[in-house]
Amino acid sequence: MLQVLNSVKWGKLKDIFQLDWTLYVIYWNQSQQLLYINCSANGSMFENLAKVITFGTAEPINAENVYRSLGRITRLKINNVGLKEQLGKQKSFTMHTGEDVEPALSPVQLLNKIKSNIFGVGFENGAKVSIGCSYKGRVWSRQNGNVEEFVKWCDFTGDKLLDETIDPNSVLQGAVYLRTIKVRPPFLPISIEWNEDIHKRNEQSIYIINKDIPYPFDTFEINLITPSELENIKFSISNENIESIYELEIIEKGLKINCIDNPSYIQLGSNIHSIEEYLYSSSPIIRFVNGAWLEGNQFADYTFSGSPYSKENIRIWDWSDINIRNESQGEQKLKDNIQFKVISELVKGDLDIIFDDDSSGEAADIITVKVDDISNVIFVELFHLKYSHGDDAGARINDLYEVCGQAQKSVFWKGKGGFELFKHMIDRESTRINKEQNSRFEKGDIKQLSLIKEKSKRFYSTNFKIYIVQPGLSKEKASEQQLELLAVTENHLLETYKIKLEVIASS
Repeated sequence: MLQVLNSVKWGKLKDIFQLDWTLYVIYWNQSQQLLYINCSANGSMFENLAKVITFGTAEPINAENVYRSLGRITRLKINNVGLKEQLGKQKSFTMHTGEDVEPALSPVQLLNKIKSNIFGVGFENGAKVSIGCSYKGRVWSRQNGNVEEFVKWCDFTGDKLLDETIDPNSVLQGAVYLRTIKVRPPFLPISIEWNEDIHKRNEQSIYIINKDIPYPFDTFEINLITPSELENIKFSISNENIESIYELEIIEKGLKINCIDNPSYIQLGSNIHSIEEYLYSSSPIIRFVNGAWLEGNQFADYTFSGSPYSKENIRIWDWSDINIRNESQGEQKLKDNIQFKVISELVKGDLDIIFDDDSSGEAADIITVKVDDISNVIFVELFHLKYSHGDDAGARINDLYEVCGQAQKSVFWKGKGGFELFKHMIDRESTRINKEQNSRFEKGDIKQLSLIKEKSKRFYSTNFKIYIVQPGLSKEKASEQQLELLAVTENHLLETYKIKLEVIASS
């Protein structure tokens, strides 16, 4: 740590100084032969310091190889790119952001230019990451952590920098680029979800207000209404008491959020906004059947090109004893429905918690939890159920649209972590018990879940798996269109938070 007395920046005063501290964290990896320097003042490459530490032998990472740090990141969205151009003695620097990024990285634009710096966000090893790098040999991230976590990040990043199988010239070929659109894309939307900004807030400080009555945010859900390929995108924000209906319209100058019926407001701390105002600034994310998505008027034309979901991976259950057109058991715990059937099968297994989370604001229809105290891992399974649109199992694609959308939408719980999910479950149970209704627990209790929540906060990792349960889907008759949609969903789960998908259907 370096301490320096400097003149104050806010005035020309001879006798007043400010004390500035500069913190250095220096790490040498012997096996990699790499030196890492992290400093609170990042205006230098610290070449002289590096040479002193290494007795003059230190050299920065090769300019092109530094871009290997972007390798193996899925759904990499480039936020900005800086390019340097040198023609004779003249040098120029240009910064490209937003929809200007993709054309800036084309072969024609890169001619006679150096990629000065690149910054983006994506997913790696089942977690959301941010990564930036510059040709001078600098790599950085927005990640926060302690010294131990910094060392792990250095080791992991250093391995990529030294990995000759990562081609620094091709790491950007699979990147996702957002572009501004003036008309809605002609694809069928299958899900709508809140902008991730809202998930960074404490849910207990958020309320939806309707007719001057505040309702807890975690009792609400946002869902599509009669989705189509051409019309404006209609959606509802609802709980068990109210429903507000809105419409997202793409226009020449951007987008509009229109209230169709029963306007509501959102309270974030002490600030209250109309839903239209809030969703205009923090646009919902709409995912389409082909894997593309829309955020406001920014469209990611992402099309899955992998193989269809394998029929052999579909698990068959016997549904002959229930009505496959009935989905939920409800608070009354009715029996002739899909949810009761699934719970009946789950209680036969070795699980610690079986939780009925069904109703507005759910994380899933059913949540199971199993704790492994030997490996210090908590296994979480999210079951998304959907009723059949026919009396018999078949190849109806509309049997899968909504449930696949729900599965894709629920991956954010892995991003929030087990602690937040267990807190959500405890709050949901407390609300129901306060209303003197039946417990949501089918196995276990709130005391047991509270202990698991504390384990997840301190010593245990959480492993997620997501299930789609649709008895209206026939394994034998499954269509190519159905299998492609399941593959898009599986790919979304794996490329984001590395979550395994299981599908339970009929024969």
